Amino acid sequence: MRYLQVFILFLLFFAASGCSLFKPKPTPPEKVSIRDIVKEQGYKIIVYFDVNSDELSLTSKDSIMRTAKLLAVSDTEAYLTGFADKTGNKEDNVVLSEKRVNAVKDYLINLGIAERNIYTDYFGDDLPVEDAETPEAFAKNRRVELLLTSKIEEAVVINAEASKATIAALKVVQQRKAEQTNNETAITNYE
Repeated sequence: MRYLQVFILFLLFFAASGCSLFKPKPTPPEKVSIRDIVKEQGYKIIVYFDVNSDELSLTSKDSIMRTAKLLAVSDTEAYLTGFADKTGNKEDNVVLSEKRVNAVKDYLINLGIAERNIYTDYFGDDLPVEDAETPEAFAKNRRVELLLTSKIEEAVVINAEASKATIAALKVVQQRKAEQTNNETAITNYE
């Protein structure tokens, strides 16, 4: 009888201490494909640039390369929006932000991504992510935002909590894409 009491105390001690003998086996996590993640949540990276430069750094190339792999295996499109800081004049900043977007776009194309899956826009020093006039804020504004998503309409929803700059940029791209589709339809109807 004494041995039975000791054995029961022993079992209770192990149960109380979290012994795995008494725990249910955990269920394995549900497998989710990268296609589903990109389609449902989108995927965004930001590529930063040096002052007055449109050259891609090694770190940026690595990020873009990983993004290109996602773009290649999923049914998505890439939306590139370019920006500059406020240190130059407005016209030069627009040109610089366009060069930055094209640098990222060209790199994606060189990695084998079809140009038809890449949409671009650029905003110069409009739509800053940081309004402060500090070197840190300027550095954050010298960027290209690369977003992968299945449709531009979904991109706006996905980024509802994103910066105002990102939302405004996506809405402009959405509007331009709609205009392009309307123009193509008008040409087809004319023929």
